[in-house]
Amino acid sequence: MCGQQPQIIVDYLRKTCFSYESPFINTIDGPKMGNRFRKQVMGSKMNESSLSSKAKLHLLCIYIVISLFLHLRHELWRDEAQAWLLASNSENLRQLVHQMPYEGTPALWHFLLYLLAKFGLPYFSMQVVHFLIVFLAILVFTEKSPFGPRIKVFLPFTYYMLYEYNVVSRNYGLSVLLFFLIATYNEQRFSKAIIYSIFVALLANTNVHSFVLSLIIGALYFYETLRGRHRTLQNVVALLLIAGGLGAAFLQLLPPSDISPNLSHWNFNVSIGRFLHVLAGFSRAFIPLPLNPGSFLSSFWDLRISNRVFEYALALFGGGLVCLTSWTLSRRRSRYLYLLSILALFAIFYLKHPGNLRHYGFFIVLYIFSLWISTPKIQGLKRGASRRREIGLNLLLIVSTIQIIISFAIALLESRYDFSQGKNVAYFLKKRGLASSTTLIVTYPSPPALSVLLYLPKDYRGFFSLELLDFYKFIIRNRELYDNSSLSKREILRRLEKTAKMSGASRILFLTTHSMEDSLASELRLLKEFAPALKGEEEYYLYSVRLPRGY
Repeated sequence: MCGQQPQIIVDYLRKTCFSYESPFINTIDGPKMGNRFRKQVMGSKMNESSLSSKAKLHLLCIYIVISLFLHLRHELWRDEAQAWLLASNSENLRQLVHQMPYEGTPALWHFLLYLLAKFGLPYFSMQVVHFLIVFLAILVFTEKSPFGPRIKVFLPFTYYMLYEYNVVSRNYGLSVLLFFLIATYNEQRFSKAIIYSIFVALLANTNVHSFVLSLIIGALYFYETLRGRHRTLQNVVALLLIAGGLGAAFLQLLPPSDISPNLSHWNFNVSIGRFLHVLAGFSRAFIPLPLNPGSFLSSFWDLRISNRVFEYALALFGGGLVCLTSWTLSRRRSRYLYLLSILALFAIFYLKHPGNLRHYGFFIVLYIFSLWISTPKIQGLKRGASRRREIGLNLLLIVSTIQIIISFAIALLESRYDFSQGKNVAYFLKKRGLASSTTLIVTYPSPPALSVLLYLPKDYRGFFSLELLDFYKFIIRNRELYDNSSLSKREILRRLEKTAKMSGASRILFLTTHSMEDSLASELRLLKEFAPALKGEEEYYLYSVRLPRGY
């Protein structure tokens, strides 16, 4: 911050630049403004966006150290494994894109993994690239966002930025980065329309939630282009790029005829309980606490609310948060974008999938994005709008403080317990020489076994699915898998016996997430149980199958 300017200049700027549409907004050099003026335009010292280079370096170094520690302690689970196995086992990009409807997501993240795999890199390169993506997002946030030093220091260590969208290697990290880049170019969206539109188009291809949100951003940009004085060739090309990105994502999401019914199902039934669950999800985005009264280790990741009174309280709190957060947005455009986006996310959670923590995180990312584009570095604001914005920044600071406590609690759990037991199962199989061509490993249910398959040698032939009665190296979520996803134990044993008779393996193992210790399991002998896991559904039982007589 420079020294104070002559008072006469400060008074002149205050009189001429405080109107919302002031012509001086884009011509004033922020660092040259007087301290008094900056405090009135930008709020209190807490909200000044300056952060010293030394503090920034310390912040990034601490973030890197904690992130790398968590990545090294994190065992990849089913969804992470599926993305890598699908990308690495696809013969070409056409085959990869063909599988996207079964994944329920566009292929941008899978494209990156495909390139890594084709260069011969191992699976942990996915974690490295994912961390670099999120680290770049944090770098953009600390360098370009208009928030104060406290928010810039606190937010990288919140639950979603430090753990959920950092340690867990999914496509959500890409969404965070692209949201921050779009916010960075928001004020220049017409002068640098091509760059802005490329980021919006890429955002549409990260996941379904981002596709819907980028559709709203693109529609608003189209409206502004038609209504304003921005009908230049550059803006037309930008609109075509956004439309192309949206179109490409939409084509990848078109469901094939044999897709699993749980992916193609739409819920049009009126359900107060479902509505309350979705509304409660908004509050869980801001305060992601585990709420299940059962086992913490088994229930944290897939959070479910069982207490109706508590659910009503969360829903009421969520509704209040929607009103409060939208009120704090000082610009009409950002408020409209925020409310339309919330409505779109609510529609996804109500009509398609009720969602859980990793999906609800879009609410908090969306609020950061909306508050960002509502609070540019140089912006004259009316007094009431400035007060609302400052309340929003204080709210974000409070939420960040709470989430830091939660994120470090989860980091402690991640360091003490296995997130998934898949890595341990794979190590056991390799140590005992069981991951060989002479041993047939049969799985049911098959999707959780992907966490094991990921850690086995790349040339391993794959597991044998009891649902599909075939080998697999990745899962195709089609109707056949869905129709055979609820086999009785008697049917499981019948299929195991049939598989044993048909195979030429000298030894057969059965990998499952269910205990088979009852009278029907006389053909099975438990080799080892793998538990506990933070992801409760990835605790395994490994059985040796007794071959039928005369085999």
